[in-house]
Amino acid sequence: MKNSLKLAVLAFFGVFFSACNTLYSSKTTQLEIFVPAKIFFQEKYDTIAIRYNNINAGYNPNFAGYYQNNELVTDTKNTDSIASEIYYNSFLSSLKNSRFFDSIIEIERGNYSNVLFSDSLLRAETDVPNDSLETSDTHLITAPVANFWSLAGHFQPKKEHADIRTIDPELATYTKDELARMRDSIGAKMLLSLDYFATTENELAISNEEAIGVFDVFVVSYWNFFDLENLQLTYFYDRVDTITWDYVDGVVVHPPREEAIKEAAKIASNNFTNFITPHWVDVQRLYYISGQVELKQTNALVAEGKWLEAAEIWKRHVENPNKKIAAKCMFNMALACEMLNQLDAAVDWAVKSYYVFGQKNAVHEHNCKEYINILNQRKLDIKRIEHQYNPQPLRPDKTAG
Repeated sequence: MKNSLKLAVLAFFGVFFSACNTLYSSKTTQLEIFVPAKIFFQEKYDTIAIRYNNINAGYNPNFAGYYQNNELVTDTKNTDSIASEIYYNSFLSSLKNSRFFDSIIEIERGNYSNVLFSDSLLRAETDVPNDSLETSDTHLITAPVANFWSLAGHFQPKKEHADIRTIDPELATYTKDELARMRDSIGAKMLLSLDYFATTENELAISNEEAIGVFDVFVVSYWNFFDLENLQLTYFYDRVDTITWDYVDGVVVHPPREEAIKEAAKIASNNFTNFITPHWVDVQRLYYISGQVELKQTNALVAEGKWLEAAEIWKRHVENPNKKIAAKCMFNMALACEMLNQLDAAVDWAVKSYYVFGQKNAVHEHNCKEYINILNQRKLDIKRIEHQYNPQPLRPDKTAG
């Protein structure tokens, strides 16, 4: 008798908590969305110039050493220079595939194998007294050039009998005459110049019962953006991409070192492409599932991408007397609207779903608020993308003065 009573109590609580937690019943589905570039240009550049201008392309002992089986080994293949070619070519290919620019002109690559850069102008101009007059021959070093030289100058290898070139305080590895010749010969308004590239790696083994560790490849890339019309360095992109492979129980799950570096270079190049162009990304979206007979049918419809058919079923239940079912269906209607590119309607449905319970159900409150934020971000992103494809010049403030 006691056992029967105990089973009955357990059954009751099982049903009770199942009903209470029905808003925990959810799945995720994947969709592809178009997101804006990270950078905003003030005008649309139909034609751009690109150049491989890596001053670190030669052998550099600063990046040649790596550890293998806890022993320092020297890379004799100049792997990071090979990786720089892979990085650049991969970027060029993906940039063309993006079709964001109408025309891409590749300029002849720079060769710095026997060049040593001097910072004599930088030192001279940073040592100018504060009360000195600035003349046409004197220009203070710009922040982008100072940032570039802090990297390139620090890791510059020693070279015997090298040709000496001076870092320009305003344009780094270029001069105004060089940029003017490029502009006049190719007709592009902007130059993207890969001025520095390097890789290094680190393998960290943690000695414990499971012998776990990681293998990291660090990809250092530095791009300078030049306005060829005004002969100015307007922007720079300096980034260290970290690509990590894990290993467990002493089993290395990353490719051999050289292949890992090349693979990391491709990943880093894709990151830069996504930085300057709108692009597609895969995202996950949550939706509610239900044990209600008719609503079960929507599981297969969602899997098949039949959002209109699923929405017809959900809409029939948005006024269901069971508030949990109604809230679920309103939320799912928001997702269906997003899938059909009706973002305003999606926000409306998500807000309605939230107000069924408000703050009384913490899980549902979180799901709704998070999704509303996602939808509003998507609406903002669409406006940004429109601006990136058709930038409008800044209008003067009519109220000023």
